[in-house]
Amino acid sequence: MSWHTARCQVLMSVGDVNPANGHKTPRYVQEAAPWSVFRDRENPCGFVAFDVDPGEPGGNTSMAATYYAVNGPFGDVTPVDKFTLTRPRTDR
Repeated sequence: MSWHTARCQVLMSVGDVNPANGHKTPRYVQEAAPWSVFRDRENPCGFVAFDVDPGEPGGNTSMAATYYAVNGPFGDVTPVDKFTLTRPRTDR
């Protein structure tokens, strides 16, 4: 779905089991979701690459995320944003 403002579908409940497929029927509502997306109107196509560093025993592990915009007819990529998440390893 495409909205001009950020919106999302939220699963509110499930109905009875559909005998045709054996699954419960989902019930959704739409709501404003300014938290859910970043819209880059200058670079509408892109992807995120993740680099994981497991770290050393007793240290930290990290994951770097870089968002690349895809531009032009030949798919040139340009890094647009980057952040790194770090946390202690569980073997501490």
